[in-house]
Amino acid sequence: MASALPVFPPFSVHESAADQRWKKWTKRLQNLLVGMNIKDKVRQRALLLHYAGEEVNDIFDTLQETGEDYDTALTKLTEYFAPKKNVEYEIYKFRQAKQETNETMDAFHTKLRQLSVNCEFNDDNREVKSQIVQGCSSSRLRRKALREDMTLEQLLSSARALELSERQANEIENKEEKLETNALHKKRNFRKNQPRYLQQDKRPEQRVNDQRVNRNNKCRNCGGEFPHRGKCPAQGKSCNFCKKPNHFEKMCRSKRNNHTKQSVNTLENSDFENNFECQTKIDSSSDDEYVFGLQAESLKGTVNSIKREQPRICVKINESDINVLIDTGSSINVIDEDTYNRMKRKPKLIATKTKVFAYGSHQNLEFVGKFDTVIETRNKLTRATVYVSKGTSGNLLCYDTSLELQIIPQISRLSTGNKHEQLCEQYKDIFHGLGKLKETQVKIHVDKTVKPIVQPHRRIPFHIRKQVETELERLERLDIIERVHGPTPWVSPIVVAPKPKSPGEIRICVDMRLPNQAIQRERHITPTIDDLIVDLNGAKVFSKMDLLNGYHQLELTQESRNITTFTTHVGLRRYKRLSFGVTSAAEIFQNTLSTALEGLNGVRNISDDIIVFGASQDEHDTRLTALFQRINEKGLTLNKKKCEFNKDSLEFYGHIFSSKGISADPRKVEAIRNTNIPSDISEVRSFFSDD
Repeated sequence: MASALPVFPPFSVHESAADQRWKKWTKRLQNLLVGMNIKDKVRQRALLLHYAGEEVNDIFDTLQETGEDYDTALTKLTEYFAPKKNVEYEIYKFRQAKQETNETMDAFHTKLRQLSVNCEFNDDNREVKSQIVQGCSSSRLRRKALREDMTLEQLLSSARALELSERQANEIENKEEKLETNALHKKRNFRKNQPRYLQQDKRPEQRVNDQRVNRNNKCRNCGGEFPHRGKCPAQGKSCNFCKKPNHFEKMCRSKRNNHTKQSVNTLENSDFENNFECQTKIDSSSDDEYVFGLQAESLKGTVNSIKREQPRICVKINESDINVLIDTGSSINVIDEDTYNRMKRKPKLIATKTKVFAYGSHQNLEFVGKFDTVIETRNKLTRATVYVSKGTSGNLLCYDTSLELQIIPQISRLSTGNKHEQLCEQYKDIFHGLGKLKETQVKIHVDKTVKPIVQPHRRIPFHIRKQVETELERLERLDIIERVHGPTPWVSPIVVAPKPKSPGEIRICVDMRLPNQAIQRERHITPTIDDLIVDLNGAKVFSKMDLLNGYHQLELTQESRNITTFTTHVGLRRYKRLSFGVTSAAEIFQNTLSTALEGLNGVRNISDDIIVFGASQDEHDTRLTALFQRINEKGLTLNKKKCEFNKDSLEFYGHIFSSKGISADPRKVEAIRNTNIPSDISEVRSFFSDD
């Protein structure tokens, strides 16, 4: 029989920050004990050790004076996992906390609350308020807090009001807020948004003179606008080419004399360097990135133009149409400074120290900054990071983004052999036939006080009776249903529906609405996407398994089968396996399958979908091997057509999981965006599913 205990994840001993995780884990366990109404200290102690897992039990066996009750055992384990903390260091971490870019005040407040737990402050509210005033990103809020005597709640209320007003003002004005972070003081932008007749009011001679002045208004040392507002950026710097002081390599006259007509994605500097004052969060990533778009100039043209046109496509970046080169050798998306300046809505830039190299070069390319945004084509959209390069070198779309937008097919990686293919061959039996969970029968709990009901037979149209008989024979052959002999207290009618994706085939559905009134729910805990987010933190390789007709792989007890009896034109049948119409089927299946997979690291399931994940390929393959072995031992089978192996990103229950984190499925987003605007109360209720 299946265990009645709800599924609860064990505590992982070897992961980092064990003290914080242990406190959170014990709080969740205490909530579970309260929900199960378990007050006996001995039973609480037993459940603590049961749910903690084998590794914690091994540690517990080495502890002294553990007592016989829950409180003593919990205290001993807490002393082990949460040793004496360094209060001074905790206070230091608290004082260093600053509000990050795009972090809301509520999120910043929550972070400070979490950091203050171990600081042992006499007045937490006072310290949190003080840190908000010092570390918030809004100078308006800081000045208001210093000007007025406010409580913490009043300060948070003011911060929310400021955030809301800024967001609403930006929506009304249809532009980004004017922060110094990426203020672009360009004279050419002053007239950009004026009416066309105002832009064309100059005489041709005047326009020529203006262009001549603008061309000559550049500094010969740094290449920026001249005169400078302060000292020249090149002052005190050495040229990378001639090693002489006080000028940049791009303005080096020695290099001009030795200049060759061959370049590899050269990114020139511009006057943007003087006008960009970065006050945002600096990206300190040390990962090296690459851009490979190779061009070689010659007297006859470019290398790419000799054979065929370059693969270009128009995509929408932050609501601006931009022409990009598809570069499968590039690991980042790049747009040049000129393209950025011409965008309708310029996103806020974050300065970056990421090292980026061109093909065959050991010199870092220079970037103005980067921003996170949505990149769209006609059919797909995805969220990605875009780097802004100095100069006018063009725009690149990297391999990962091109793949996510389905612009290019996935390029197979070279390997010595796919582990999942070897596993599929080794455990090929789990992909054949309909399985049945071994040594387990599930019970449907029926309220005996509810009077059984025998419903009248519903006539089946003559033209589909043959199909119904064929389907009944198939279900009997698979041991899913059986004939009923003798009296039965419950009888339900069936509804025959065609399969939309399989013309000529039907699906038999039992109308279980009246029997469900007598079926008692078991109320097992069902995991949510939020639980998965915590478990999948740091995962980079994913696989997804799908059980073949998952409910039908659980056998019903004899006393649970009568309530599933249904009537057909060829007699009575009843289910031997769990069926979809039973009101408690979902929670029974979830609990039973979770119990069958219990103890497998990196394996989680929601209903009949099982996800396997790992921080590396080896870790993922080890966990996939353990899952296949467990499925084979339990007698279950998988639907290989719906299984996905070795994915960098994976769609799971309306979300996309990848090494970058979690995001909404673009198909779901597109469906919401294309939804017609409700025109009456009924459509509004339908949209919100408030029936």
